[in-house]
Amino acid sequence: MKLRIKRFAATAAALLLALCVLAQPTATVQWSDSTAAVGDSVYEITFTGRILDGWHTYDLHSGFSSTVIAFEPSEGVELVGDSFEKVAAERRFDEIFGEEIGEYEGEIVLGQRVRLTAAEGVLRGNINWRSCQGDNCNMPEDWPFEIRLPFTSRRSATRPIRRGRGCWD
Repeated sequence: MKLRIKRFAATAAALLLALCVLAQPTATVQWSDSTAAVGDSVYEITFTGRILDGWHTYDLHSGFSSTVIAFEPSEGVELVGDSFEKVAAERRFDEIFGEEIGEYEGEIVLGQRVRLTAAEGVLRGNINWRSCQGDNCNMPEDWPFEIRLPFTSRRSATRPIRRGRGCWD
């Protein structure tokens, strides 16, 4: 009898562990950033998102589901203009939202120009987006970033996506 209970407990634990591993959230977009000097103390930050196959995400101007880049106030760095799309989205009228929306599949590339107003600075912020697969959409996802300026080629500006939490985190 005790052996049956132990086997049952071991089997249940193994199944729970397998479910937990399979239920790990995976980001639908894997982001990276790069920096290029474009003028006197002016830099262009490029955010490139690789979108999972079969998924799409929205541009910066699609109302309810827009991708949003939010920046934290930072000493030594000021924004030059608004965030922009470096590659145009495919625009179409969406019956569900009742408005024209811009969608990206495969890749989304966004930009922001900044001016360095001190010897160095740190640009911090977050990209928030929502991805859909067909008519099924995920909850909004986030990717916090921190970019040190001036950028030097000795440092890599590409960072891997931070994975979601597991069952017991």
